[in-house]
Amino acid sequence: VGACIFTKDLLGRYTYVNAPMLRLFGRQTLAQVVGTQATDYVDAEHSKQVAEHDLRVLHLGEELEAEENNLFLGSGEH
Repeated sequence: VGACIFTKDLLGRYTYVNAPMLRLFGRQTLAQVVGTQATDYVDAEHSKQVAEHDLRVLHLGEELEAEENNLFLGSGEH
């Protein structure tokens, strides 16, 4: 699958990412990512939006449809 797929726990830590996400993060293995958070991979300006979306979905149970434009530090991609 060419789409970026990931899962997080209730604290916003990654529990799974697929190969396209690993590339964005500049990582080689899933073990390098499990337990980390978006703030480890996304610039500070955009990580606030990620944290807000996580809160709304994970803690408030909202169904959220939004587009995020993040700068990934590991790959330099948007």
